Amino acid sequence: MAVEGVFGGWALGKSFGFIRPDGGRPDVFLHKADVPASTRLQSGTRLSFRIERSIKGPRACDVMVIAHVAERSKQRSEVDPIVKTIFRPQ
Repeated sequence: MAVEGVFGGWALGKSFGFIRPDGGRPDVFLHKADVPASTRLQSGTRLSFRIERSIKGPRACDVMVIAHVAERSKQRSEVDPIVKTIFRPQ
């Protein structure tokens, strides 16, 4: 059964990352070998995939892109909401 979710990003310097499935399920391991060679994933990309059990836990397979994230560069004036909360000007 296919599941949908959002790609969280690649682990720094590693060949794996995680997918956050819709519906609050636990994150699913994703290895680059399970992604078609011509596919370039970015954080926030919507994916369709199957979950298979592995020795280390759930692993994504049969991965397909549903929607790519529109690339945009942040302007200096833009700040992430979490940063605004933590570093609120006095």
